[in-house]
Amino acid sequence: MTSFSAATASRDAASKSKETPDLLIEAGIKLFSEQGYDATSTRQIETSARVQRSLIAYHFGNKKNFWKACMTRLYESRYDLAGLEIPQAVADDPREKLKFIIRHYVRANAEVPELARIMCDEGRRQDWRIKWLVKKFSVEFYDTIKQLYERGRKDNVVPDIPLTHFYYNMVSSAL
Repeated sequence: MTSFSAATASRDAASKSKETPDLLIEAGIKLFSEQGYDATSTRQIETSARVQRSLIAYHFGNKKNFWKACMTRLYESRYDLAGLEIPQAVADDPREKLKFIIRHYVRANAEVPELARIMCDEGRRQDWRIKWLVKKFSVEFYDTIKQLYERGRKDNVVPDIPLTHFYYNMVSSAL
């Protein structure tokens, strides 16, 4: 093999190595949303991603870390689609901002339905996964909605219902 061929092969391997985590995450998101965490094996994910065995362990360490990487990617893709800038969402008229957030939240969830499926599935359990999801991704969003709701109540421009009812009506509208 010439040095040019060796360099090309090395670049191809490096490119494939960067693609592998993405392939695994895409397959993981799909399977976790269809079957749930417990029913999805790393072997199934690797087979679905069409990669060699043990690459989840190689790239992510274990199934738990892999699942967290999948959920992080899923949340990032939803927020990218939603176009939500949380700090800006609190700056203007609360009613208009709530309408904006709800519209974009529903649209993003329609375009990325896997997240709602996973949240519904994980919400039926009280284990580390739902606690991690809420702490990592939902608290900031809830706090934003709470600030807007409270400003809207003060200005009398949002319904006079308990905040938890308002929030869960909004969240469930995306299911």
